[in-house]
Amino acid sequence: MESADSSGCSSSGARPVRLRVFDELGRARTLGSGPFVSCSDRICSDRPGSGPLVFLGLGPDPAEAERIAARRGAPGEQVYWLECPDFTRQMPAAWAGAIPPAWIRLTPDQVKTPPFATSANLFRYAPGEGLFSSFWGPLLAFLEAARLFSTTEGGGGHAVRRADGDRRSRTVLLPGTDRDLLTAELEAAFRAEGFAPVRVAAPSADRSRPEHSAYPAAASPTSSSSESGEPSKTSASSAPSLPLDDILRNERPALFLSVNLRGLDPEGRRFRLLRACGVPVAIWCVDNPWHLLSSLRLPWWKEAALFVTDASFVAPLRDHGASFVRHLPLGAWEPATPGRSAPASLKPVVFVGRSAFPDRDRFFAGSRLPSPLWDQALSRLDSPDPAALPHVHWWERALDVDRCWPGSAVRAAGLGAEQGAALRRALWLRAALPLGLTVFGDQGWKPLLPEGSDLRPPLDYYNGLFDVYAHARYSLNVTSLLLPAGLTQRHFDVWMAGGFLLSDATPGLEIFPDELARPIRATHPARLCVQVERLEKDPLLRPHLAEAWRACLRQQHSYGARVRSLLAALSVA
Repeated sequence: MESADSSGCSSSGARPVRLRVFDELGRARTLGSGPFVSCSDRICSDRPGSGPLVFLGLGPDPAEAERIAARRGAPGEQVYWLECPDFTRQMPAAWAGAIPPAWIRLTPDQVKTPPFATSANLFRYAPGEGLFSSFWGPLLAFLEAARLFSTTEGGGGHAVRRADGDRRSRTVLLPGTDRDLLTAELEAAFRAEGFAPVRVAAPSADRSRPEHSAYPAAASPTSSSSESGEPSKTSASSAPSLPLDDILRNERPALFLSVNLRGLDPEGRRFRLLRACGVPVAIWCVDNPWHLLSSLRLPWWKEAALFVTDASFVAPLRDHGASFVRHLPLGAWEPATPGRSAPASLKPVVFVGRSAFPDRDRFFAGSRLPSPLWDQALSRLDSPDPAALPHVHWWERALDVDRCWPGSAVRAAGLGAEQGAALRRALWLRAALPLGLTVFGDQGWKPLLPEGSDLRPPLDYYNGLFDVYAHARYSLNVTSLLLPAGLTQRHFDVWMAGGFLLSDATPGLEIFPDELARPIRATHPARLCVQVERLEKDPLLRPHLAEAWRACLRQQHSYGARVRSLLAALSVA
């Protein structure tokens, strides 16, 4: 058996000693000697590279690359290589000596020029991108874009960047289906602003790419409903989704807008390809952003334009390195025919929502809450001060979660907030019982409410929900502790359906005029009945408020207004 020297580089083909490096996030990682893979699995191209042989990363043992070159290259063929400087600095002295002296080292700028960019036979050290994605990710995306727009003339390839330098189209790329959050609402809003929304297929549908899901199932609680506990969507998709590569070959879209990371792969490859093609990428986090980001191992999201519905996450995201974060609340859209059919015998107060988001147990698997902290949280559930509630930020402090990313430690804080939110909603629902209460939701509410409560099956967002809102005398909102300073879709939908909303005192209400928010805001469950009594005393107050709310939402808080704010923030005309 051949031996390996202490440097980690093989001698005479021996198995190398496994080396450890610190990746760009400071994590110690053990290196394998391979695999080296052809960039045909990563780079969009209808043909294999026919130009010079180039290694993008040599790994801990350059002899592995040498053997590949010997098998694939013609005698006397020149070989080129590029390595990440942070990787090179951590290699032992013998590493550089193991690189064949005839091989030529390239710079990133050189790799971006013909013939390397457009026709080289590229091999990459596969683990490299995961170790130093900020170095390799943009470079690989550039090469992918170059091949995407390349042609061959006279036997030599050169890049024709049809999108780069051309005028932007009015196309807005929206990954998703009719079942997904906000797809229909955003499509209508962009059309009203003169843009052409196009649905984009999941990354696995892109040609010349390895199969992978658009987003890991564990990363987001649900694709069709939010963490706020609102109804899910079940309508089937009616519009086709197009492969991203086909779109980019023909035009430079104005924007790629992802809701909850939908349509983006965990490695950030799509994100970087879009950036390389000159397409702005915006990510609208309508759920707890740390829940969404906790399944991402690479830091590409820090370069994205992030929008959050809860302003309390803006500063923490910036503290963790996000370069662009803006507050963008949910918005209002107007159903075509609300109130068509009156639900049977509704009680005066209606609550519509789930007791927990789907797959909660799987999402929080491995997270634990210390009993003393849970006792403290329970004692805070009925606090009249929103800042004192056991919301997700309280749990982060209580659990001493100093870094919300990378890793999944922040999910324990989410678990505390999620479990507390269900109990807090139950407090409010029990307080509403003397007024007469109907709950539309899952069976998880049954043990949280008195026996005999009017509990009915869940409602679909587009089938029956707005009819309930339109005919209920009052609809109740209790904000999730996962989004403690946010608004739910109820804050918009109830009014637009022609109903009347009662809400807890979420700080998110501060975006509305106080003369509208104050009459519908209750600071404590015990105040709910008092709030209703005050509204019932004046027969003109309720219809006046309802009309004023609808006018305010139409003028300032529609999804059209949200789209205009997003476009302005990104300087997209």
